[in-house]
Amino acid sequence: MVSDRLRSVPDPQPALSGLDPRVHDALCDLHAYVLVLDAEWRRVTDHLAVIAEIDPRHGGRLTLVGRERELSQELDSLRDMIADLRRDVDPHGSYL
Repeated sequence: MVSDRLRSVPDPQPALSGLDPRVHDALCDLHAYVLVLDAEWRRVTDHLAVIAEIDPRHGGRLTLVGRERELSQELDSLRDMIADLRRDVDPHGSYL
């Protein structure tokens, strides 16, 4: 799911001691992916706003609306995955 460009080399000493380095890296990768998707979602949303001002009947509008919805769903899914992972690996909130 995460592209090779976003994969990190395992950090030998995660910022949070006591946290499994693989979990640390997974969380970092997921957060990076959220940032990439959020930037794309903002770009599409801004483009839709411009189209709405210029020509609300623009032919590409429906494609962008679908893309915006798809990105929004993916962002929600990733954020839920991050919350689940945090809850699973640190149920007491000691590290995360």
